Amino acid sequence: MNGGVCYKKNFEKGAWFQINCVRDNIISKESRGHDASFERSLLKSWSSYPGYEDAADALKACGHS
Repeated sequence: MNGGVCYKKNFEKGAWFQINCVRDNIISKESRGHDASFERSLLKSWSSYPGYEDAADALKACGHS
């Protein structure tokens, strides 16, 4: 598997894509009243790794239930 980021539809990959998928899962789960604490802790943990700095912004964008 090649590294890097790809934004092409159906070929997305990289930190950007992973962060957005987890963010979307948080929003979806919390809108249905389910617990998303694992996903929130995942984004928080990722934010300290190089390349995943945007995870902190994604977590802020989710708001707090």
